[in-house]
Amino acid sequence: MLGWAVEQYEALKNAPVLVYILEDFDKTLVEWGYVAAFAGLVYSLGAMFLSRATDRFGRRPLMI
Repeated sequence: MLGWAVEQYEALKNAPVLVYILEDFDKTLVEWGYVAAFAGLVYSLGAMFLSRATDRFGRRPLMI
């Protein structure tokens, strides 16, 4: 639960500093959109496959 909380905090709290992050890495907002879209796809695919694996093997074995 702590890992999820940290992940959500980092995902949702970067908007105020996004301009500075993009400037440091010399990227545009469009490139950031591509990265965010790709991350969403990977997150969705991972959720699909891991949810089936947890149904089959249980959460504890997959977490360990």
